[in-house]
Amino acid sequence: MDSLLGTVGINEKRFFGVEFPASNEDLFFVEKYLAPVKGDNIYSILGSGDVPFLCLDKGASVYAVDHNFHQIEYVQNRIQALRNGNKKFFLSLGDGIDSREKYVCNKLSSVNVKNNLKTLEIVAGDLFVPKIGLENFNKVYVSNALGHVNFRGENIDDQMYDYLEKFIGKFEEGTLFYLTFCGGYGPQGANSNSRLDFRWLDTDEMFSHWMFKKK
Repeated sequence: MDSLLGTVGINEKRFFGVEFPASNEDLFFVEKYLAPVKGDNIYSILGSGDVPFLCLDKGASVYAVDHNFHQIEYVQNRIQALRNGNKKFFLSLGDGIDSREKYVCNKLSSVNVKNNLKTLEIVAGDLFVPKIGLENFNKVYVSNALGHVNFRGENIDDQMYDYLEKFIGKFEEGTLFYLTFCGGYGPQGANSNSRLDFRWLDTDEMFSHWMFKKK
């Protein structure tokens, strides 16, 4: 794959396999409700890198996972662009929703991100099938990764809860989980007898935002 450095903006034809050149979730919500701070150890989907970078900006440590090699290479190129002083490519403007563009232009500190890159680890793999022990993480950014799990047959909601509960069981009590669901869909809207104590946070252009703590 050709280097992405020096390029402003992403499109499907130029960068085969990059599904998410920018976050399609409202980063203002993520900052407010995930509330990353120095001392946090966050287990996260990698995606475009926007949320891991947001967390680094706030001083948190991040272990970011993605199964898509092209996404990983894309984020690594964003990091290299930042190190080389190519802020335009690092910010990847023109590829996200309006709120995302406003956040990265007005709130994200590229200086802080660059200074804290040593606390970011990027790993190829399945977010829900971790390669390491998870007892040291206090926050988990799942995003809408559940929407990309191939549940089949009947009782999809029950399958989702079973899958999520098995994943949650790997973490310590008190761990905060942050999830998003496409459109107006949400865990309690889909199942009023939810086995998990979800709390609705907010809704942006594409997703409803939810969180819960492991008890």
